[in-house]
Amino acid sequence: MTRRFTSEIINEIGPEKDIPAPDVGTDGRVMAWIFDTYSMNKGHSVLGVVTGKPLTIGGSLGREEATARGALYCVREAVRKRQMSLQGTTVAVQGFGNVGSFLAKFLAEDGATVVAVSDSSSGLHNRTDRRSGGDCAQARDGLPRRVQRRRVDLERGAPLARVRRSRRRARSNR
Repeated sequence: MTRRFTSEIINEIGPEKDIPAPDVGTDGRVMAWIFDTYSMNKGHSVLGVVTGKPLTIGGSLGREEATARGALYCVREAVRKRQMSLQGTTVAVQGFGNVGSFLAKFLAEDGATVVAVSDSSSGLHNRTDRRSGGDCAQARDGLPRRVQRRRVDLERGAPLARVRRSRRRARSNR
């Protein structure tokens, strides 16, 4: 399907036009298919047609976490302008896909305490003392994308609450 779609939009994309990037439901493999299909149609390798390709075919090291790093720089600057410190600041991350999960990890590495994470289908929050520190990397490892999320610890063994939206309840409230 990806290859057919690429063939249909081939005149709309390219290094000097629109450069597709991975998003929800896509990854480096899908970007490689787009790159390959585009290149086959052009008759030569066109590395600049997409971003997010695997390293083995010309992708960039650090691409997967690049957007989260940019968000981290913005957060650092905002905190600095308010004459605050990330050290000990409590943080909730809404959106725990690629960007949110890396951002939570980076914020924790900078000393922030990640007390909650969520995505479109569920969320986790730490019920314990917010000042005791969080281990976001553990949450990232234990929370696979699209939240087939197990009860995982944000704070070295602390209990977590799992929040799941009920579609039936949402429909009945309309």
